Amino acid sequence: MNIYTDRILPLLQSSNRTDRDLEAEIGLPRGILYKWKTGKNKSYEAYCGKIASYFNVSTDYLLGNTDIKAPSTSSITFDDFTVAMHNQSDRLTEEQKLQLLKMAELFAKDNEGK
Repeated sequence: MNIYTDRILPLLQSSNRTDRDLEAEIGLPRGILYKWKTGKNKSYEAYCGKIASYFNVSTDYLLGNTDIKAPSTSSITFDDFTVAMHNQSDRLTEEQKLQLLKMAELFAKDNEGK
């Protein structure tokens, strides 16, 4: 599967947007979509959350794990959470990142008894 030709291009076409629109809107490096199309670069995983939000589809759809476009409203997938945290991590200090990890551990422990 080629994420650009199989997923991104049809989404661009159906929304009457261009590669440059997408690159500018979510802060992709210029020309990166061409590299994804030709298979010369596979850095798209780092941007899946932003691309999914832009088109209002799930990251699982973008990655070809499902043919269902709509993001789940009932629960967040591990991939969605991981991508969202990755996309926000550059805005956090190391101390804040450690606090988030501690909070995750507390939530996990709290859910063990349920």
